[in-house]
Amino acid sequence: MAEFAFARNAFRGAWASALAPISAPASGGRIGIGIELHKDVEIVSFLIGRGDASEIAARLDRGLGLTLPDMGRVGKFAALVVVGTAPGHWTVLRFGTNSRSLAALLTETAGREGFVVDQTGGRALVRVSGADVGRLLMKGCPIDLHPSVFAAGHAASTVIEHIPVQIWRSDEALAYDLMVARSYADDFVHWLTVAAADFGYAVSGNGDCVRRQDF
Repeated sequence: MAEFAFARNAFRGAWASALAPISAPASGGRIGIGIELHKDVEIVSFLIGRGDASEIAARLDRGLGLTLPDMGRVGKFAALVVVGTAPGHWTVLRFGTNSRSLAALLTETAGREGFVVDQTGGRALVRVSGADVGRLLMKGCPIDLHPSVFAAGHAASTVIEHIPVQIWRSDEALAYDLMVARSYADDFVHWLTVAAADFGYAVSGNGDCVRRQDF
């Protein structure tokens, strides 16, 4: 029987098989959409069980300097972004390279009443921005994302072109962060680039990923 060996500690990011950074200007050389594929980000699901939610929130504030937002809202705290995804359930993201995992920090800080699941290997995060970003997302998203309705600090769970997506605006920039399951990553970025072709787009953020054919 054939045996398969895997390299210890080997990790392929969610965008490893996605297209390399590319620029596809519209007529006249216009770039109306920026597509940034995030590599260096930790993604953790955090839930509060039957413990005192206010006490756990106080621990997180004291230990990590973050506040748990309400469902449908997002908070930004230095390198941390916290998205309220459901009652008693948050998605916590940390950007950059760190010596200690975010999952370990949350587990230690929240104590036994907090439930932590590291989703870094199972989720893909992309930021879309630019003057035409609203027109782009209207092509596939059924909810109203106009900044007058979906302001900075808002978050939602929806679908885009039949793909389940978490979407939020963490700051005042005309930009939206979108997170999908890893298994949808290639299909989703393919839809983004096809839908963005009318406006011109530039993709960045995955220049040193391992390509599919090299695996």
